[in-house]
Amino acid sequence: MEGLIAGNGIYDTCGGDDIAYRIPISGPVVFGGVTYTSIYASTNSVISFGAPDANYYSFPTTPSISLDASDWVQDGYSGDGGVNAYAIGLIRADEFFTITVSGETFRVDISARPYSTYSTGTVWNSDYTLATYTPQGTATRLILSFARQADNTLRIISFSSDATDPILRNGCVLSEGATAISLADCGILEVATIEETITDNPMSYLVATSPLKVSQTKDAVICTSAELSYVVEGMKTHAPKITSQTYSVKVEGKVVAEKSTLEASASFDKKLLPSSGVATCSQTATQDGSKVTVESEISSAAGDAAKLRKAEVAKILSEFKIQAQKLMAAKTAQLSTGSSAAYRAATEQWKAALLEAQFKRDAAVKAAYAKEIKSVADAGVKVNIGQ
Repeated sequence: MEGLIAGNGIYDTCGGDDIAYRIPISGPVVFGGVTYTSIYASTNSVISFGAPDANYYSFPTTPSISLDASDWVQDGYSGDGGVNAYAIGLIRADEFFTITVSGETFRVDISARPYSTYSTGTVWNSDYTLATYTPQGTATRLILSFARQADNTLRIISFSSDATDPILRNGCVLSEGATAISLADCGILEVATIEETITDNPMSYLVATSPLKVSQTKDAVICTSAELSYVVEGMKTHAPKITSQTYSVKVEGKVVAEKSTLEASASFDKKLLPSSGVATCSQTATQDGSKVTVESEISSAAGDAAKLRKAEVAKILSEFKIQAQKLMAAKTAQLSTGSSAAYRAATEQWKAALLEAQFKRDAAVKAAYAKEIKSVADAGVKVNIGQ
């Protein structure tokens, strides 16, 4: 089922069960290399492209983004087989499905319960008066915020969820009927990683509309604030009043230094950059209980070399695994003759071939580490990398 909305503003929809609402985007959107003029948000926490898709039991078949997707149900569904509870007055105050559109950004705010918490009894008493209907448990809150970039691709501005349902789906389907891939692999998290806390007022929140900027001098790393806006009733105010703000440098996810300041940037000693591994700058800003965290990678010879080495080693290990499987298959085929002599010969041949493959694998891995060390050393950084 598809619900249609149009124009900038706040849309407090009827929610429901397995329903997709069209989002009035400000222009075409590119996803998976294809341009779409229509996108949809479903009650199951899925954004689909080109066509509505309210699949509740698996990843959609349409091009889509799933964020803690499950068989969620909002007010508008009675649980008795499709009677519209919204129309007959069975509205639950803790459930809603709201879409906010402002210029190049849109936000889907969901408060819902899993379908499994809804009973299947009738909503009517025997005297044709409305029955009391109370689903089990508390509602789950999910907030999905996106921005359309200059090249028309979408970026996740923020995603918050307090979902604990064991059956949650996160990933992307890039083309019709394709297998779902991870969010990282689908390219919508490349610019920045941004998290947003859930506030009491779903229509007032702090948001980052650009990535955190990172620059370097000879002796320092400078983290410069992302562009921040405070949204009130669905409309951006371009002068947020930040009440607290912290900048930090992280190495492989661990904070090595931080500064609390309301200034637009913070400077850190360049000696903090690691001799191996990936470093990032992080900014956390707070206003009126709403918090946003933005993180961007610090470009460094060590970080770049580490990423290349990790990718190369992963490829080496994957190729070794395939080769080992082929050797085992060849051994099994040789053993089918049944003779003891053939069995011994096949086993010895397999052991020799596997040993040679392991030797080549280990040599290739060692070469990848050596390449990383040389790359970093050539950049003038003293390095000591464990293997």
